[in-house]
Amino acid sequence: MKRRVQFAALVLAVLWTGQLPAATVAILDTASHSAAFSEAVFRLKGELLAVGLEVEIEPRPTAAANLRTALQTLSRERQLVAIVDVVGEASIALEIWFFQPSLQRFESVRVEPDPGAASTSANLAIRAVEVIRSNLAERGLLSPKPALDTPDPRSDSAPSPSPPHPPAGGHPWLALEGGAGLLASWQGVGAAFMPLVRVDWAVGGALVQVTAAGFGTRPTIESEAGSAEVAQFYGVLGVRHCILCNSSLQPFAGVGLGLMQTSIEGNADAPLSAHGVSQTSFLMEGSLGVAPHLAGPCFLTFAAHVQLAVPYVAVHFADRMVATTGRPNGALSLTLGAWL
Repeated sequence: MKRRVQFAALVLAVLWTGQLPAATVAILDTASHSAAFSEAVFRLKGELLAVGLEVEIEPRPTAAANLRTALQTLSRERQLVAIVDVVGEASIALEIWFFQPSLQRFESVRVEPDPGAASTSANLAIRAVEVIRSNLAERGLLSPKPALDTPDPRSDSAPSPSPPHPPAGGHPWLALEGGAGLLASWQGVGAAFMPLVRVDWAVGGALVQVTAAGFGTRPTIESEAGSAEVAQFYGVLGVRHCILCNSSLQPFAGVGLGLMQTSIEGNADAPLSAHGVSQTSFLMEGSLGVAPHLAGPCFLTFAAHVQLAVPYVAVHFADRMVATTGRPNGALSLTLGAWL
């Protein structure tokens, strides 16, 4: 009965997630075969074949000091999507190596067995397949499909979750974000709190974003000659790329270009006169932040931004410049978003 349940779960996973594109995964062999090693390789090979991946058994390089270089060369020459190294003897784990030619990046992910799993080798095999599928999705080699939300019948725990953000490739994914921003000049203009909205479009392994902020508080600049209120609005079209895509925090970096509208309304003490001015500037922005996943399609985004306006805006009282904005500005943003 147990074997029937395992077979049925595997069939459902294949039918639900769909076949992976033609791709090859290599499993490294070793001269000393322990029982745990042999069972892990057997289970892993079966799980990989079940989801449509081709499997090759390759000899493990003997020079441990040059293991990374040897595996990178093997991956490039054989056009492998992943290389799996079974490490350990009595207690085993999997080291999965990925080479991304477009980024010239070669990195590894370590997969440990669940301590409470009934079968260590079976649990490792399923976790390894999930990691490989997630990596293929991020590289645009796998069209996005609904994830199977059924716990593994051979383990007390579910497989490792896929990345919180939709995979790249296939049809574009859209997300909407709403929240608040804090904008301040580094030279004299105080902080302004303003509502912020953002539209995200996941395509080609990155996020294209349109951000707009404004209609917030108006910081006041005061001097002996009078005061001035500063109102700012901006819109940015940018691109964001995750730095550690497998991290739960999803750290990212981004750049963008846009426009900033700055309006200044002066108030002068008699007998001086005041006037209001408005200026539109070209805006350049750089961002760093994190986007942790919440429940379902929801996520948070917290970011720090540096903005440079050309031309920047200067505030004068009489003949004296008392403040500037956009030379540069610093900003913080916090939004709640959901994928559609």
